[in-house]
Amino acid sequence: MINMLPQLLSLLVLGGLSSNSATSLFHRPPCFCASPLDNGLRKLGAWRSTGHAEVRRARICSRGPEQTNMVEPKELAPTRISTANPLHMPAEGLWWAPSFSLGDISPPTRVIEDEAASALGAVRIAHLLSREESAAMVSACEQMAFVQAESSAERRNGALSWALHDNLTNAISARLAPHVARSICSHRGEASKERRCELLQAESLRRTLLGASGPGGLPLVRRCDGAPEGTYRLAGINSRCRVYRYEPDGRDSFASHYDEVWPGSRLVMREGESPQLEYDSWTYGEEEAEAWQWGPSDRVSHLSLLIYLNDGFRGGETALIPDNNNGPSQAVCLIAPEVGDALCFGQSFQLGRNDVGPSEMALLHEGRPLMPPASNAAAPNRRLLQLGNNCKTGVKKQKGTAAQRRARARAATAVKVGSGQFENMVEGGVATAKYVLRSDVLYWMPPPE
Repeated sequence: MINMLPQLLSLLVLGGLSSNSATSLFHRPPCFCASPLDNGLRKLGAWRSTGHAEVRRARICSRGPEQTNMVEPKELAPTRISTANPLHMPAEGLWWAPSFSLGDISPPTRVIEDEAASALGAVRIAHLLSREESAAMVSACEQMAFVQAESSAERRNGALSWALHDNLTNAISARLAPHVARSICSHRGEASKERRCELLQAESLRRTLLGASGPGGLPLVRRCDGAPEGTYRLAGINSRCRVYRYEPDGRDSFASHYDEVWPGSRLVMREGESPQLEYDSWTYGEEEAEAWQWGPSDRVSHLSLLIYLNDGFRGGETALIPDNNNGPSQAVCLIAPEVGDALCFGQSFQLGRNDVGPSEMALLHEGRPLMPPASNAAAPNRRLLQLGNNCKTGVKKQKGTAAQRRARARAATAVKVGSGQFENMVEGGVATAKYVLRSDVLYWMPPPE
């Protein structure tokens, strides 16, 4: 460890880290000085060609919890928005909910002890959202447009993309942070136990020298072939989320797959302009040997985050499938959705490259179908609660009878998914479809050399 101290101190100086930056989840490390790589990125066009690269750099480097650049939204209902990078625009479009916020009091979030899930590298979290907050999210999503996937596709369910504003991503990130790794030490190729221990010791010593505990759980080491080596530090959840709706007809499902890493994104609101989702600008080569290119403010995801927004049905489990090709054989782990609970597991840096294998702790998983209505009829009736005063969705209360309100709600959305008629929107209606929100847990990329 003594031999490592000069290199570690050098890293601290080059990284420009401070104890202040380490103690807040939403402050990014201070800006790095312009480097040849930074200049090269501009020449290669890796930075977005939106005309706002410098504005974006200054905004990200200076932003703090107050979000002084945010313009107060005037629209209450969810609306469609655009993205700065058309390549990242989902086919069904992108939505945001200006007035949506979580409750003022956080639920008692905790880790669920599950040996089977833990053995596969997954983390289960209870009460990341309250039941009222989850119901409010379902209500907000029903005002957006779910689009049904083709039956021949890997995924068969309804889906939409929701860009969360800063206040919402910060609130969820703060609840999540104590239960996920605060830093991830990534390496390529095989590494001995001694080498992996050295990486953890170096990270622990760095934090000791800074005198900072910082957000998040204990650091971890994982092998990520095809990714930059170094230490990634917790940044929060991604703004871009996906919400899936599984019909209770026994047919909607999500076939087994690995989740790939995703660039960080943020919903940007400038005065006089429509909100726009902007992505971080790292690039990677088509082959493992080709170099990555990234800037000092870029983030990349390492973990997937699933939040179950309702329950009260049979089936619909998330199946965690072990890789039994290496090591002892393990059984499939089934996670039954519970409203407000969350599930975290590793993503892969494979990114479609044939010469790159799935990253360590990347978890093969699938979304299983719900049982048909005849079976669901026997399920416990967990009714959606009316929204609390401290859980805002931007939906104005409507007058009239319950039947009139139901008719207006359906007319406003004018969307049908499969055979479902949005029974979850009915006040006091039984939740029969399954709703799950998927986001990414982001980490700051290592300082560029």
